[in-house]
Amino acid sequence: MPGSENVIPALFARRREWASVFQPIMNLGSESVVGYEALLRVPSDLVPGGPAEAFSLALTAGNLVDLELAAFETHLNSARGLSTGRLFLNLSASAFLDPRLNASALVRRVREAGFVPMRVVLELTEAVRIADAARFADSLTLLREEGFQIAVDDFGSGFSSLQVLVELGPDYVKLDRSLIEGACENPRKRLFLESIGALGLRMNCTVIAEGVETENELDVVRSAGIRMVQGWAIARPAAISEVLKWAPDRRRHVPLNTSQPEARVGLLVNRQAGVPHSVPVALLLPLFEAKPEPAAIPVLVGSRPAGIVTKHLLFFHLGHQFGFSLHRDRPVERFLTEFGTGWDSLPADASVEEAADVVRRRPASRRYDPVVIVTADGDYAGLLPVDVLLAEMTRLKVDYALQSNPLTRLPGSYILARTAEAWKERRRPFCLGWADLDNFKPFNDYYGFSRGDEVLLLAADVLSRILVRAPDEVLANPGGDDFAFLISPEAAEVLALQATREFSERVQVLYDEEDRERGFIVSADRRGEERNFDFVSISIGLVIWDGESDVDTRRLVEVAAEMKNVAKKTPGPAIVVNRRSLDEKAVYRP
Repeated sequence: MPGSENVIPALFARRREWASVFQPIMNLGSESVVGYEALLRVPSDLVPGGPAEAFSLALTAGNLVDLELAAFETHLNSARGLSTGRLFLNLSASAFLDPRLNASALVRRVREAGFVPMRVVLELTEAVRIADAARFADSLTLLREEGFQIAVDDFGSGFSSLQVLVELGPDYVKLDRSLIEGACENPRKRLFLESIGALGLRMNCTVIAEGVETENELDVVRSAGIRMVQGWAIARPAAISEVLKWAPDRRRHVPLNTSQPEARVGLLVNRQAGVPHSVPVALLLPLFEAKPEPAAIPVLVGSRPAGIVTKHLLFFHLGHQFGFSLHRDRPVERFLTEFGTGWDSLPADASVEEAADVVRRRPASRRYDPVVIVTADGDYAGLLPVDVLLAEMTRLKVDYALQSNPLTRLPGSYILARTAEAWKERRRPFCLGWADLDNFKPFNDYYGFSRGDEVLLLAADVLSRILVRAPDEVLANPGGDDFAFLISPEAAEVLALQATREFSERVQVLYDEEDRERGFIVSADRRGEERNFDFVSISIGLVIWDGESDVDTRRLVEVAAEMKNVAKKTPGPAIVVNRRSLDEKAVYRP
């Protein structure tokens, strides 16, 4: 083995021995592969520590960018067989600023490899510190205008920071393995994962949990509301030939998505017929003359989609001088490789929300292109036009609004029951809680309905902000001062306790100063007799469903309500948890 100063030159001398492996990135909601990260493999006799050691030596020797760009070329050449999903490629900040990686050259090289920029995600590694995050973000403008997406890799380690997230506004954030490892036993790590997942939603940024190696870690990530996962628990890195054979184990990976059947995109598809990839471009023209006019023509390799041709794309290139003569006899696959602007696909059991998220993240030039829908086996199923998607989203919103409380805008018991059934169908444990306001009626009688409404809005704000941490969790307001919620069981008691405490602190401002100083109000009870009433507080009953097959949702609601009634017998705020048997209760007093 050569000395450390000679390793990098020796490594380049044996470049033909380099290889690329690819690790799938999976969407837990739709159980589909959304992309693949390309990873380098180098001769082990030169660098026993693998690629990590090679990149470290290159950084020390001042050859990091040379090695990264060479690896970039290796990955593009090896990834030609990936017909779907995004390709994630790693680069340091220094490589992004290297003149050899200018936008036009990168577009040309990516297209030569059979990709379009929209399918390539450039991962910013933490190997090199970014001195000026704002200026660095400006340097990425041309790349983004060409359609490349940006990811921040290894967030939580090295030089990655919140400032980088704020300035770059990346499309993806990949969490470092250090944040995942040990999260099963560390509640602070779990809360951080939930927080960064919620932050990603607010920033319109997809969070990917990287380095998920065990089933327990997978469950923690799922319960934190993080949909995208990469790691050995999903699949190990493999050569392209093996990756193309890989399919997620649907029996093992319980989906995160809780949407109901009527919100599945498979029921909304237009069964637009496709064309083989080898047909000449000229044969597409009469297809667009059909009534109603198709949104696009799918291009198929066998039964699998390889892209779509929109009317705008076709006529734009054929309408130029000599355009028809130049392209009419070319296979449509070649036309797409040269001029295609990208396309998106989703499995038929994906939710309307997922489809909307795909459309929202597109560049403006493709905003109204249909989404290709595929079967569980990856075969073409149809197209989802954007106008159909928008109509379905509107219908669902109206349905939700009709079930909502007019004051708090929270859904009613119907939505709660549907959500519970969806979680049970996927055998995903949950905590069902029932909350009631103590001494609310005397407060309402004493101060009037207007101030009573303020108490209800405060309760809705506190409960929703503290308890509901993931998109598929729900807080409902079935009526009056009753609230119900369905959340992940992890830390449910702690969160409920936190909610009761915060409400008790904040509700005091709704009392007059004299009543606050006295610590109670004088109002009539249900028998019309005046007596002293403490401040309004919250009592909560909790029940955990852990996969019991003989317990229906109605029974769970009854148990939660009974636990709530027990809690209300304790003066002031209280939580009572059902411990599988109604005789085993625990009462917590904030």
